[in-house]
Amino acid sequence: MHFPAVIRLWPLLAAIAVEAVRREKGGPPAEPSGLEGCSCGGLSLESQVARMVAVSYDAKGIRSLEKYAKEIFSCYSWSDFYYKLPPGGIIGRVLEKVSWSTPTALVGRCAMRPQMCTVTFSGATNLNFVAGIMDYGPVQLFRNQTGAIEARQGPGTSPKDPSETVPHHRFHKFYWEVYKVFRSQIGHDVVAALHDCSEIYVSGHSIGAGLASVFQWEHLERGIHQLTMGQNVAWFGQPPDVSCRGKRLYGDQDPVPYLRCFVDKFDGEVVRHAAVPGQKLEYNSHDKSYKAHALTGCYSDLPMDGACVKGCNPLGAHYNVRVAMGISWHQASEYIRATDSAFPPTTESEVASLVYPPS
Repeated sequence: MHFPAVIRLWPLLAAIAVEAVRREKGGPPAEPSGLEGCSCGGLSLESQVARMVAVSYDAKGIRSLEKYAKEIFSCYSWSDFYYKLPPGGIIGRVLEKVSWSTPTALVGRCAMRPQMCTVTFSGATNLNFVAGIMDYGPVQLFRNQTGAIEARQGPGTSPKDPSETVPHHRFHKFYWEVYKVFRSQIGHDVVAALHDCSEIYVSGHSIGAGLASVFQWEHLERGIHQLTMGQNVAWFGQPPDVSCRGKRLYGDQDPVPYLRCFVDKFDGEVVRHAAVPGQKLEYNSHDKSYKAHALTGCYSDLPMDGACVKGCNPLGAHYNVRVAMGISWHQASEYIRATDSAFPPTTESEVASLVYPPS
């Protein structure tokens, strides 16, 4: 179904902006993540990654002004890689003129443990992203003999087509188009920056979480851990097996990971999450803290709005009310607040006691 341009744009416009960060300490400690990560002023790995996500939305010139950027720039060396979505038709050319920032992939390297690296995908940095969200497809993806991800062209195209016999997984069409642009413009540079990293975490927020999940799958042999936040749901049917490496963080007030407005018209499969454990961050309105719940199973497909089990109409009242009332909870800066509360920073004495093996 094709929706008018205005309908395509408005529901997730607010997700583009990165608001000023409101950092609050406190809250009960969460269970250990099991990920070693990088020593960075006592910040948990989850809090570090939340800051990287926020930085990925910023124009490079203003990053030095942001408190959350300063909190991690002293702990990591950085490589910034930018790519550009091509305009699509008249609407695409118009939207290109009012974009806020350039989509980014950031590669960080821990100063204390240089073998530990991160890759962070920005989400919707401009209106070209938002305009394409409703073009969901899906497209069928598979790993070719070299491990690269390709799209299956359709049944019967060639009797020797390898995509007919290898496992394939359905993915959001527009997000795949974005990933292809990333890969063609800067993919080689990102992989080169990770050449000697033995411990890698890939992250992203919103649409960036979907891109991160494809990157993890494409580089399966490297054992990359996924650590995403506020996910835009992107897979249909069974997602690819990535050995449960990593986790998906989602705030219980953030509507985006809960809503399911995409349904495969051929078999009725509702869009779903990637196959890594989810972890709910529950907000307490009394003391404004967050609590991290236990991890779900890899294929549990949580969270899900109970009214969206068979899909939510993006033109319907339920979908639009949830987005309008809750989109501020989807901001990248809110996930800094949530992770700082749910995974509290350690004290300076605790940081000093951390001992890492030689690199």
